[in-house]
Amino acid sequence: MIERLRAAFGADHPWFAPLASHRFVDADGPTWEQRTVEAVAELLAELGVQASVDDAERICRACAIPLSQAVELANGALDAIRTIHDLGVRMVICSNTIWRNDADSRRDWEELGFGGCFDGYVTSHDTGFAKPHRAMFERALALVDGHPSRAAIIGDRLDLDAAGADAVGMRSIWMRPPDFAGRVDPIPDAEVTSWAEVPPIVARWMGVGRR
Repeated sequence: MIERLRAAFGADHPWFAPLASHRFVDADGPTWEQRTVEAVAELLAELGVQASVDDAERICRACAIPLSQAVELANGALDAIRTIHDLGVRMVICSNTIWRNDADSRRDWEELGFGGCFDGYVTSHDTGFAKPHRAMFERALALVDGHPSRAAIIGDRLDLDAAGADAVGMRSIWMRPPDFAGRVDPIPDAEVTSWAEVPPIVARWMGVGRR
């Protein structure tokens, strides 16, 4: 992160290290507001640095380390998404983020090999609210002219993904984490443990193969 900040600002600054080590709090209930830009500016002010909104956004872009450098795809994820895309389903990435904006999200997923699979990218950074706030789901639906009754979310968080989908009238497919041991609430419309299980569910909901 410090290396990316150095490249973005062309020099070292004493605030790089404290910013990189600071734990910025994710959006939380009840408002689910996402205020990364404001939080960055507030931290810098505490460090004696005045930062404009543009400065804070430039810091966010530098700190949005590409996912291709930080994650490993789950087995079968790419094949499943391509299969769903081939069914004619329009898809949107809908992510709670701290640093990355919609454009960063597009970059990330294209670099991971999903180019052409998604019709839009929605992040809490650009939305101003995080899942389960309805603004995230409404933005995603608007990008594909979608109606909630014909839409579903695939996610691994019941409290964020399934609950948010329920609130706007969407279905949910829960990717159950291997270590999950809590109460299943809310109840998702479908539960899976691998990506290979997802396309058949989507196809069934679409009525593919019915006579």
